[in-house]
Amino acid sequence: MTDTLKFLKKEIAKSKVDDRTVVIFDRTINTRYNQMRMVDEVVPAEDAKTITYAAIYVGNRWFFTGKGRLGNERLTTRDFLERMAEPDITNVWVVSTAEQIA
Repeated sequence: MTDTLKFLKKEIAKSKVDDRTVVIFDRTINTRYNQMRMVDEVVPAEDAKTITYAAIYVGNRWFFTGKGRLGNERLTTRDFLERMAEPDITNVWVVSTAEQIA
């Protein structure tokens, strides 16, 4: 288990995951789907893309920004933590302050 995941588990356990908890993270996509072979192929490092996502906890589920498989997921906290532990996820931040504007 990575230090990031340990920290995230501890923070979530402390907060009991309140609605509107937000987590920001980067996801590196280093594969491309080859339709002819119907498999994912690893792309050269210079072609890999890193995208920043956010997840928000609402109604006992985590919802992600973005499109595709990740954007369509609605995960329990346990499933969310397992997803954050995958090697394509880096730079995980728990948003600890917010300012109400209206």
